[in-house]
Amino acid sequence: MSVWAIIPFIDLPEMTMQAANDVLDQSVETRVLLIANDCTDETVRQMETFCKGSDRVLLWNHRPALPALGATWNEGLRFCFGAGAEEVLVVNNDVRLHPRTVHLLGAALLGGGEEPPFFVSAVNAGGIADPYEWDLSMKGGPDFSCFMVTREFFEKYPFDPELTYAGDLDTHRRVLLAGDGDKMYSVNVPYHHLASQTLKQLPPEKAQIYHAQADAHRAYYARKWGGPVNLEKWRVPFSGEDEEGITTPELFDAVRAKW
Repeated sequence: MSVWAIIPFIDLPEMTMQAANDVLDQSVETRVLLIANDCTDETVRQMETFCKGSDRVLLWNHRPALPALGATWNEGLRFCFGAGAEEVLVVNNDVRLHPRTVHLLGAALLGGGEEPPFFVSAVNAGGIADPYEWDLSMKGGPDFSCFMVTREFFEKYPFDPELTYAGDLDTHRRVLLAGDGDKMYSVNVPYHHLASQTLKQLPPEKAQIYHAQADAHRAYYARKWGGPVNLEKWRVPFSGEDEEGITTPELFDAVRAKW
């Protein structure tokens, strides 16, 4: 069975097609769900041409876009798992992957011991070295630009649909608080992240909208957890019940100490 991959994007069609081709050129069979979020007509036309005639690429066009990236990921994952997938790769459109990335992340999901992980991510190495080297035994904090999740993860921890910015931290925090932090980590599978190219290359007026959205999302996060990122005070979202020693770094340090 093919491994599904999800790639949301806002314009930058050439870069998106490059990322999609990297996924399609993996050493295992893959299928790609491309999700256009409020893209220009020209971008959509180019992506429709890219997908035309392929039974391995599916294009969604969300206009207007869903409220946040968390909502987009949820819809994409719901579709892929509904189509029979057991694990799904999620990548940004500004990444480059080695042909063995999907195979290695899948191996990490399956080979995690008695309690295998349900979320593994690759590591941004600033490039892809040749010869390509990896180490599935090395663990680190989760990365949300290139990750693979199981059905169990999505059923237990769907992403907050109100968050793009700080959505990764919100998810990691919920997993840590629930006691599943040892099932969510990165492994030393290198990939190349070109780093926030969407915001850097958007027209100024559109970029301003997303910068304002980032501020709003961080404010929402603080309301949800009783403090800003890494200074959280509440164990239960929106509860108003302060507690010491439960910032996300403190929770993660307790998990990492076992590695």
